[in-house]
Amino acid sequence: MREIPAGRGASKLGASLTLLAGTIGGLAIPAQATSIPGGVIEESLRSQAETYVAKPTSATAKPSCRAAEQYVHLINNHRYGEVATLFADDAIVLEPRRDGGHRGRAEINQFYTETIGRIQPDLVAVAYTGAGTSCFVALAIKLLINGQERYALGSVDHFLQNRRGKVTTMIAFARPFGSGVAPVSFSTDK
Repeated sequence: MREIPAGRGASKLGASLTLLAGTIGGLAIPAQATSIPGGVIEESLRSQAETYVAKPTSATAKPSCRAAEQYVHLINNHRYGEVATLFADDAIVLEPRRDGGHRGRAEINQFYTETIGRIQPDLVAVAYTGAGTSCFVALAIKLLINGQERYALGSVDHFLQNRRGKVTTMIAFARPFGSGVAPVSFSTDK
């Protein structure tokens, strides 16, 4: 393995280019891959999604990111009806598919139980950064990429909290995906 530093001022989310040969957990490692928080991105799939070579490792949440950490835990344990309890009564969730967002705990609850509950995402928090009442979390999501289950960077979510620790605003900045990328699970039981 040979690692080439990216140079001065490189961000934490793309600090080095790593040339690898071999396997990790039985998965073949491509000749060129980029090391980022959570693991290694496969360069050959970058046009479709920033795809991890193997399941990424979870980051440790900072104290300012406890609500974001709970959010990921509830989503991954299919406890969608509890997600709204993390939010203040007058909170807003802004997500890419709906202009104006979801306002108030009732709308937020409906969004998580009906929309996110049908999708049933499998998330890995690969990076947390925050201070005070603000937290950013970079999330990897399990997807079907060219027919294979793989994890890819899915979004960076920004959580703002009040002094009581309730989320007042959550903004999801979704990453674009190319062709050949689809959700892994999609329940139509509802």
